[in-house]
Amino acid sequence: MYKIPTGANREYGVISLPNRTALPDAAVAEGWLKLRDDAGRKDDSEDAITLLEKLQVFEARAKADSKGLWQESGGRIDSVSELSDPKEFVEDNKGKDLSCMWVESSI
Repeated sequence: MYKIPTGANREYGVISLPNRTALPDAAVAEGWLKLRDDAGRKDDSEDAITLLEKLQVFEARAKADSKGLWQESGGRIDSVSELSDPKEFVEDNKGKDLSCMWVESSI
């Protein structure tokens, strides 16, 4: 969607799964992520504003349902591994099907 050329030189975009699930949508809806407080404060494109508004609705629902980060107690996210070079991982796996395991539990 856009690139920040200064500092960390980051690129931002949207990942969609083969079943058309967009990861930002699913992650915010499940309460795994929260939107930045300053989201939407700069001049963004119409697409970015539309995406932000949609994500704000998902975040409000996650808060109302006490999901993920919005739980009052319990809940924990354990990361089994962390990528040392995410860009290299993307380049090495571009266009390939990846298998993964998702384990969900409640505490």
